Amino acid sequence: MGLIPKNIQVSPDFEKSIFTKTEALEGVFEKIGNEKGVDFTKHMAKVRVALDYSGSMRNHYRTGAVDNALERLLPLGLKFDDNGSMELWLFTEKFYEMPEVTYGNCRGYLGKNLPSKWKFPMGGTDYSPVLKEILKTHRKSSSDGIPTYVIFLTDGGCSPNDERKTDNVIKQMANENIFVQFVGIGHDSFSYLHHLDDFKDRSCDNTGFTDINIMGNVSDDELYSQLLEEYSGWVRDWLNNPNRK
Repeated sequence: MGLIPKNIQVSPDFEKSIFTKTEALEGVFEKIGNEKGVDFTKHMAKVRVALDYSGSMRNHYRTGAVDNALERLLPLGLKFDDNGSMELWLFTEKFYEMPEVTYGNCRGYLGKNLPSKWKFPMGGTDYSPVLKEILKTHRKSSSDGIPTYVIFLTDGGCSPNDERKTDNVIKQMANENIFVQFVGIGHDSFSYLHHLDDFKDRSCDNTGFTDINIMGNVSDDELYSQLLEEYSGWVRDWLNNPNRK
């Protein structure tokens, strides 16, 4: 399948934007693929996205920063996912499953699909509930052997009571073909996300972390390089693991 689906009506500026981003992504695929020994032209993964929906994220939604982030992430879904989409959850202390993000609905997606405050209000920040749900979803579809690539967008601040639970979910994910790329936006120190990127008590390093401040200020080349740098090494090791699932 090509990166940009055919016969889907979108605005010309959106089509041009996605085309430019996919060109940048292809360049990063070639560069990082050569460095890590991974052929991304044949790579497939389920792309699943978790968006922080805590109160501190309110301004990022209001200004369109999160919509912009989804648009920039879409080429990964078009490239990796077998049906060219990204499954998406909002999370606070709970989680809320959203419609899949596709080429046809990505522009203005959040404005059309965010739940009312009565159905799912903004709240605090616990990582483990949504990660457990993504693990559960992965296990339901893991028989095809395709890995799950999770993009976890947050401005930081996981509640202290949830940190140990989150560590445990990441450990469980390390025993399966799941990689979680944590993406920090905003101006937090992200101390816990640095911990999740580096902690040793797990069977493999199945996480990455990049602090990109506000995603709109990062070039496409730099963004995709950061999102794929650690993932590509994990993919190489996963492909070379004779016991992989």
